[in-house]
Amino acid sequence: MLDESAREGTVSAFVLSDQAGMGEQTGQFAVERLRNAPAPVRFGVLHCDSFDICAQRREAFFRTLDDGGITYEIVAQNEELVVDKAVPAAEDMLTAHPDITALWGANDGATAGLVRAVESSGRTGQVPVFGSDITPVLAGYLQADPATLLTTTGQDGLATGTKAVEVVRTLLGGGPVEPFVQEVPVVNYSVDGLPAVQEYLQANAPS
Repeated sequence: MLDESAREGTVSAFVLSDQAGMGEQTGQFAVERLRNAPAPVRFGVLHCDSFDICAQRREAFFRTLDDGGITYEIVAQNEELVVDKAVPAAEDMLTAHPDITALWGANDGATAGLVRAVESSGRTGQVPVFGSDITPVLAGYLQADPATLLTTTGQDGLATGTKAVEVVRTLLGGGPVEPFVQEVPVVNYSVDGLPAVQEYLQANAPS
């Protein structure tokens, strides 16, 4: 969690991505995809709630489902951030709860682990994964046919860097930076917007 006492020290501003926005944008896509699914949707979750930013993503995702009228149950959950640990955790989850009908991951490692677990279970394209973060690996999953990862919302590194430069210039010019926390918009990627996925790959994983 952001230490507000930093305002009284040497920190003049804090630049970060809109963490709640990551959950909200993925949730908005999920609402449309799950609107006609049998209710309740039975979720398996890989979270990283020991970090405040992850908890914000999770709360926003499921709040968005609530606001969208989706009836769901979280039938299994675990905390894993690294893909090598997320894969077996997700495999165990799917084995213990074969009635899971959707999955949500709180970061790139969790999201990739969920996709790989669905694939290893022989249910590729049958159990949708809704994710967080964007990497070339996750972008590749979005392009798969059939796709298991349907959407993920990522932080915009270029925009974050640009905002940081703007803040530094303002401070060097003697001006204040308000608000103290400078939130940077995030970007949603999905199977319904593959041109944007391809553009991301061309910029971040050129062949």
